[in-house]
Amino acid sequence: MRGKWLIFSCFGGLIIFFQNFGPSGAVYRQPNLNDIFVGQARFESLEEAEELSFKFKQKGVHIFGQKMNVLYSANSKKYFAFTRKIRTPNGDDPERQIVLLESNDGINFEQKSEPLFDDLLGKGWTIYDPHVAYTGLGNNKRFIMTMECSLKGRFGPSLCVSETKTPTQIESWSHPKLMVQSSPYFSASTGVSLYDPSSKKFYISWTAVDDENYAASTKATQMFVGLDGQFVYKGRSAEIGRFLLRAVENPNCNNAWDCNNLDMQDWKKQGAYFYAIYNGGNYFRCDREENNRWALAIRRSRSALGSYTESSGILIDSTARNICGIGYPVINNFKGETYMYFTLRESDGTARAYRSKLIWGKPTSLSMKTKNHSLQTFVATKNDNVRESIEKLYVYLLGRSPTNQNLTTWSKEVDKVGFRTVASRILNSKEHNRSWDHKKAQLKVRSLYKGLLNREPSSQGIRYHIKKINQEKNKQKSWSRFLNSREFTNKWD
Repeated sequence: MRGKWLIFSCFGGLIIFFQNFGPSGAVYRQPNLNDIFVGQARFESLEEAEELSFKFKQKGVHIFGQKMNVLYSANSKKYFAFTRKIRTPNGDDPERQIVLLESNDGINFEQKSEPLFDDLLGKGWTIYDPHVAYTGLGNNKRFIMTMECSLKGRFGPSLCVSETKTPTQIESWSHPKLMVQSSPYFSASTGVSLYDPSSKKFYISWTAVDDENYAASTKATQMFVGLDGQFVYKGRSAEIGRFLLRAVENPNCNNAWDCNNLDMQDWKKQGAYFYAIYNGGNYFRCDREENNRWALAIRRSRSALGSYTESSGILIDSTARNICGIGYPVINNFKGETYMYFTLRESDGTARAYRSKLIWGKPTSLSMKTKNHSLQTFVATKNDNVRESIEKLYVYLLGRSPTNQNLTTWSKEVDKVGFRTVASRILNSKEHNRSWDHKKAQLKVRSLYKGLLNREPSSQGIRYHIKKINQEKNKQKSWSRFLNSREFTNKWD
């Protein structure tokens, strides 16, 4: 039997596995997510799944919704996961913390660290529901943790990010930075991130629980790194992003099992497809006396930002009908095998965590391939590229993200007068003039390259334009040199 060793980078962990070859040279492989959609693979049923065990350092800790991004270290042959820990001391309000777990088998986990960001927890912060992904964005390859965060007296359930190059060293994680802020009746909870190595783009998503219109949907947006190397604050949940999975604004809907709640917990890119892994239901909250339907499923799209209309159908169903009975599905790959980790809740509120392996076999009757058209769908178009370019003008020239209203207004102007004129107006705005006057020459040049040409300058380009800026002392001439360049013209004319 012949074979070779491969390095497989997946979901933040470097995993080494052995790939076997048959006598004819055909590869005997494990199933992947695409095999679900072509009817050749399924996840193990609840009866077949393995139950996880947890050993925490403190007493009184209970499982509620364990979101388990599991990283495998080939060096130590150990599994690591960041998850939330909930403790209710003396009947008080629950303490929510993020801790690092360690395991020898990916099933039995023991708390390895003290709570992350412990210095913030006594200062009004609540931090929980972490999701960890690996990004190669820019030259700074690192791990990104998105998490639900709130700060008493300032903002409700929102999305924060932290980053590190050494994930198991908890002190190395950066201070959580607010990225998407909750709006009245519109939260920004359950954060997820995704890096697409093909396009070298980075995205974040969040669940927008809309209490005013009675629905829970998933929104997403592309993230940009500013000139200082830091992620740029995006804005308020109701004003930014686009709907990836949009629920019907009716808690009594009955046109689909997941019509009122589409809560994405994980996001993967495999082959040509982006996969949205979510828990869904016919009620946007949890508890009600009526008959609830909750289950796990996957949708996929050829574009990161949609549309996600192709569905796996129900993969694993809940048993409880009076509560959000199943949730927090996360896909983890170890040595070529695919597992879905999730949490199941019983009618009495008791929760248990499981993992289900992806195996060869036809889907059950519950998980037939379907298309659900109850969603408001979005297709990537030329207008998406215009909006993305306008966003870059804001990020790199003005140092902030635009609102949806800014994007809509300027996109309409591009249709009327062209992108060059819109870029010129933003360059000549009072806001940009103030920003320009406070930048050093090198940052001025970089902002023009990144904002107008969508690339980093060469060292020769930086020297040339700094020299021109210092000689001419006329910012309009500097801007016009970029707007009238052959590179900009070829891109937009």
